[in-house]
Amino acid sequence: MFPIKFTVLKDFNVYEDFFIFSLFKSRRYKTAKGTFFLPFILMIPLAIISIFLELPAIFPSILFALSITTFLLFGYLFFIAPKRNYNKLNEMFLYPQDFEVFEDYFTVTQKGEEANGYSKLNFSQLYKVYETHNAFYIAISSQQAFPIPKKDLSNDQITLLSELFSIKIDAKKYKICYKK
Repeated sequence: MFPIKFTVLKDFNVYEDFFIFSLFKSRRYKTAKGTFFLPFILMIPLAIISIFLELPAIFPSILFALSITTFLLFGYLFFIAPKRNYNKLNEMFLYPQDFEVFEDYFTVTQKGEEANGYSKLNFSQLYKVYETHNAFYIAISSQQAFPIPKKDLSNDQITLLSELFSIKIDAKKYKICYKK
């Protein structure tokens, strides 16, 4: 059973999921992109209705300005920022990470020209572990995490990791962000 060994290679889709998840860190992260247009869609009709109701001229202008600002802000957060950050950190994602998970700890090894490293972490040292539909996010601090995409794991490995995390990690630190 132990060690559980697997290799992870992070592409843009993995990074984008992680980026958006890190903004919300809850069950809502999957619907965040879907609600992108909601404020925009609501504010435009309100502005148009306020014109027909002959409200003071400033009201429609404020609604239009708010809707455009909201559109630009959410557009940047969901569509532009993940790609820009991925391109900045690209060399970190070029090389695979080899994981070995044991009963009380795990190791991560990365070998590459520009990114070499080895980490050994006890489960008791972890900040939090999040499980989503697509990945496990092993947070070693509030700002750093190891994304482990489930597409790189077998069904048996996913089950073993879920069970191990639920046993070894305090319930306050292990968050399941989807309905099983």
